[in-house]
Amino acid sequence: MSMRSWTEDGFGFKLYDDFDKVKKFVIENGKYDDEAKAEMYKCEDEYDLAEYTDDPIPWVVAGIIND
Repeated sequence: MSMRSWTEDGFGFKLYDDFDKVKKFVIENGKYDDEAKAEMYKCEDEYDLAEYTDDPIPWVVAGIIND
């Protein structure tokens, strides 16, 4: 029996193949004020963006989809 596992963040597609699309999805569908949105568009990776969302980006995407 193997004790290895493999996971990849995504929801029917690889989440980080195109970070700009993910960033745009989160910003446009999340509940952020205009000032926060302006700063979020400047983020270069998911770690920078997570500072504004207070959650890992896959969780944020899942929350938006669930809503």
